[in-house]
Amino acid sequence: MPKSFLLLAFLAVLQNTFAQNFQNLSFEVLESSEKALPANWVFRKEIPVAVDNAAPESGNRSVCLSGNFSGNADGYFYQKLAFHPKSAGKIRISAFMRYEQLEKGFAGLFAYSKQGARLVSSKNMYDKQLAGTAGWKRYSLEILVDPTVDTICIGGQLAAEGKIWFDRFEVEPDRSARGKTRRSARKYLSAFLDIVEENALYKDSVDFKAIKKYASQLIKGAQTTADCYPAIQYVLTKLNDHHSFFWNPDQVKAWETNQSSGDAEPTPLVYSHGRVIDGTVGYISMPFFALGDSLAQQAFADSLQNLIRSLDSEAIEGWVLDLRTNTGGNCWPMLAGIGPVLGEGVCGYFVANQARIDWSYRNGGSYSGSQLIRQAGMPYQLLKPDPKVAVLTGPQTSSSGEVVTVAFRGRPNTRSFGEPTGGYSTGNQNFKLSDGAMAFIAASVYADRDLNLYGKKIAPDEVIPIGSDGAGDPVLKRALEWLVKHK
Repeated sequence: MPKSFLLLAFLAVLQNTFAQNFQNLSFEVLESSEKALPANWVFRKEIPVAVDNAAPESGNRSVCLSGNFSGNADGYFYQKLAFHPKSAGKIRISAFMRYEQLEKGFAGLFAYSKQGARLVSSKNMYDKQLAGTAGWKRYSLEILVDPTVDTICIGGQLAAEGKIWFDRFEVEPDRSARGKTRRSARKYLSAFLDIVEENALYKDSVDFKAIKKYASQLIKGAQTTADCYPAIQYVLTKLNDHHSFFWNPDQVKAWETNQSSGDAEPTPLVYSHGRVIDGTVGYISMPFFALGDSLAQQAFADSLQNLIRSLDSEAIEGWVLDLRTNTGGNCWPMLAGIGPVLGEGVCGYFVANQARIDWSYRNGGSYSGSQLIRQAGMPYQLLKPDPKVAVLTGPQTSSSGEVVTVAFRGRPNTRSFGEPTGGYSTGNQNFKLSDGAMAFIAASVYADRDLNLYGKKIAPDEVIPIGSDGAGDPVLKRALEWLVKHK
């Protein structure tokens, strides 16, 4: 049977499924006169949500979300559909939206496909960054499906200040994949799949043969390497390591140069900060660092060593290292910077299959095996070497933040406090693709200096509900009690 006929049949089945099963996409039918909310949709009950009859895009009603929200307390509504596609493909979700005085966050459509509890594909409008005020306009996004999918979900959300209205949702198969796929696109995807097959940590725990097949279906009609990006993101998601990810060329350039590129902005450079507590404890809060620029790396490492130098004195009896806001990035400036407190020598390993490579701090530098990765400009040595150290962790402590966490595991006179880490304690290896894009693939598991393996959330020695840095912080309070008791 010709492939073009199979594609048309797939599109026809999808269109019929959506037409029959998604309901009330224009919000015209209400649950009841008492509830006054659209039927067939689920709404987050505690948010300000209203049916607006004043100026819908079409028909008689639209839905309005309003409020003062953050990314951790957003408003949303959704509708789910049991769905079992026969082959891989793309689904387009569209809706008309208007908004007023949007700021400090993002808002818009979202959608995902799942296999049980596992995410297959998801998309929201975070990268669109709607802001200000605008009238009715049709917006769209795409998600991917494959034969493992059993559920798809569509909806709208507000994770910002302001108001946003939704009307006339549409769900349909993407019909752009009817042309012939260029050989260069097939070659690009094939090269990426070879990298994954050779390096991915958990490739043997998934059906990688099927994943490759579905990825090839997802690039049907691709004319450019960029047309392959959704399929690449699909593959990385299906690895189920929860850590691998992908950057387009603009994102890579912004990371490497610390300069804007296209729509991509570099991650802010945030320095460590600290203070002396009660005259005897040096407190350091180490944030994330997610830049590839060499000068920024040097600045982060040097500023951290200088901070330690400024806090140190003969009166300092111990140190607190607060990693609760360290969401990760690049571990090498972190290790080079914290080295005076960490101490010299091997402090952890990347382990893959039977191979391992150590990471260490010595003479002001962070090392991967015998290779110097980042050297502090003016290395400092504590007035009292090998001090007591309390390490604070929480659910935001992730990736490279977990590298630093592991570096202190097994260290003498060290104890950790707080909550388990985020669970991204696998080593991502970055691979640059032919067009300048980059795939970051989980290729190893962290191990501490005693070769205890992680690869998941890292529980502290003492679990304490997380607090904020301040007088009401029970985690910091307990860490200080331990340091004082064990002088």
